[in-house]
Amino acid sequence: MPHDYIKARAAALAKAAQPPRIELWVDYARKSTVGLERQALSIPSQIEQMNAAFPDLPRFGKPVTESKSAFKPGRKKFNWIIERVEAGEISGIISWHPNRLSRNMEDASTIVRLVGAGKLDLKFVTFTFEKTPEGLMLLRTMLSQGQYESERLARDVRRGTDKKAEQGWYPGPVPLGYNTDGDRKKKGSRTIVEDQARLPIIERGMAYALTGNYTTAELRRLMAEEWGLTIRETEKRPSRPIGYGGVWAMLRNVFYTGHFIWNGELRQGSHKAVISLDQYERLQEIFRGHTSGDTRRLVTRAYVKFSGILNCGRCGRVVTCTEKRKYYATTNREAIYVYYHCSRNSRRRCAERPISEPKLVSAILEALSSYRLISEFRDMAYDVLIKDFRSKRQGQAAELEGQKAELLSLEKKDRGLVEMRASGEIDRDDYKLYHGGYKKRMAQLKRLVGRPAELDWSKLVGSIKAIHFAASLREPFLQADGVAQRRLLIELADKVVIERGKVLIEAKKWLRPLGDSFLLREANYELDRTSDFGSTKQKAETFASAFSLWYARVNTMADLIEEEVKSGRTVHAEVRLPAELQARLDALRQPER
Repeated sequence: MPHDYIKARAAALAKAAQPPRIELWVDYARKSTVGLERQALSIPSQIEQMNAAFPDLPRFGKPVTESKSAFKPGRKKFNWIIERVEAGEISGIISWHPNRLSRNMEDASTIVRLVGAGKLDLKFVTFTFEKTPEGLMLLRTMLSQGQYESERLARDVRRGTDKKAEQGWYPGPVPLGYNTDGDRKKKGSRTIVEDQARLPIIERGMAYALTGNYTTAELRRLMAEEWGLTIRETEKRPSRPIGYGGVWAMLRNVFYTGHFIWNGELRQGSHKAVISLDQYERLQEIFRGHTSGDTRRLVTRAYVKFSGILNCGRCGRVVTCTEKRKYYATTNREAIYVYYHCSRNSRRRCAERPISEPKLVSAILEALSSYRLISEFRDMAYDVLIKDFRSKRQGQAAELEGQKAELLSLEKKDRGLVEMRASGEIDRDDYKLYHGGYKKRMAQLKRLVGRPAELDWSKLVGSIKAIHFAASLREPFLQADGVAQRRLLIELADKVVIERGKVLIEAKKWLRPLGDSFLLREANYELDRTSDFGSTKQKAETFASAFSLWYARVNTMADLIEEEVKSGRTVHAEVRLPAELQARLDALRQPER
């Protein structure tokens, strides 16, 4: 029709009147380091193939390269190219494949819109298309296909990782002390095993941390320098001793409780636990808000033994120390004298006088003299504690067998539930309902089966270590070096006070029943035992009274230790028992293994 001819002629004249379009092409090469895109051709290889395929096309500057994933919009260099295209400075893009330009719907729509409007031409080494509706549809599909592949693979991976998590295996990198076992090529079939070289050190370090007597710096020094704990070697990092950050992360990691967090939920793991959940909560309380744990700092100066662990009895301030040096010309030597004094960092003047280190050691030895047990009372305490443990274990045997039988029955029912779900006998909702109930009850039974035995065992070991520790403190203190003397005081006392030149020790609460025991009752017992006066009956009555009072003290101490163990604390983890006594305990626990 005439008006169609006129409209077409007008469009042709308008196009002819426009300035000639600049034909400049830009090479775009991209390779991501994330996920499956790591398998793509390298950037130099892409550029080489583009130059070989299209050598005669005029280029706009140097090739634009980018190392960023295209699954999400927002690539800076790609957006810069689009801006140049919109401004008419660039007429075309050369790339190796459409998925190098885009792998998401937003960027794909922008490219197709510019191509359809005639503002952009595209050349690919491994793909061709025509500027027809069908060709543009194919181009859009190729540009956004990566998003579909990514979402599909993510869904498949999520399904596999969720299944592995349900089986109790953490589907991710495991922390220090554990390794993944199995063939790396068989995804989903690998399990978590113990690192035999590192996990025992970590377990020992956790026990020390749970005493509340160690700072992060002290734990790091023990584990790294004395026990030889190192981090794993990787391709980019050699093995080296663990650092402060590694120790801090270890104390905060719930993985060591035999659990792990997956999809925001705390799940029961199948790997070995180092501490319980209660002990984990205890660690968070000890190290809450800071990394030091106990506020008594690590001493870095060799001559300082007790700075930071003593308090002034007059004003309550921390006691610090001052080093004095004196040169003796006659003997050509320099002597070092250390004085401990109140820090006095307040406006009120403190009347407590400084005390020299030898006098302070003498005062500490005098305070330690109240902790002394004769061998009869010490061995008697061992026998009482072991006897109580055996009787309690026998009483719990029947209840424990019932709990184990119920646990086995529930595990059998749960396996049958899985088979019913696989065969289609029950739907997904019913499976979730019954499986959730079974799983919750089995978790309760597992805690009940393991907790009483471990609780009673920890109580027994802690009580025996407390008796052994308090049996004689003067001799070990005299024979120890400065670091060991400091650790002995921290192990013994919640607070050590200096007042008027005397040392007052406020022992940990479970050790208080053992203090001052030798001064009266044991001394009377020793006197009556070696005396020629008094009848055998009178002596027997006296001994029975002394033993009864001692039994009460031992039971009180054991009950206080049980409270600490229930709260997640480890008691006297660093105390080493004599070989004969340790063998006795090992033989006692052997039937439970």
